[in-house]
Amino acid sequence: MTRSQLIIGLAKYKTVLQLLYLHRELMDEEIDPFQYLVDEFFGIWIDVFVEEGVTNYIHMLGSGHISYFRKKYGCLYLYLQQGWEALDSKI
Repeated sequence: MTRSQLIIGLAKYKTVLQLLYLHRELMDEEIDPFQYLVDEFFGIWIDVFVEEGVTNYIHMLGSGHISYFRKKYGCLYLYLQQGWEALDSKI
């Protein structure tokens, strides 16, 4: 795995996150290309970090769980835990 391939993978991940943080539902015809982009990122990620790089969030993306829930529930932005996780530092 070369540095340039990792940069390409991270660029794909950035696009994936931008799509996840949209304040609108993805159209049905947008979800499959979204998962394809995730799969490309995931393949590069696994090549670089093997299974040690698979966190819970990376697993949820690579396994297709996020795409499934996008289809089932629509906009996942409403369910983000950022506010809840921000309380961790206070605890």
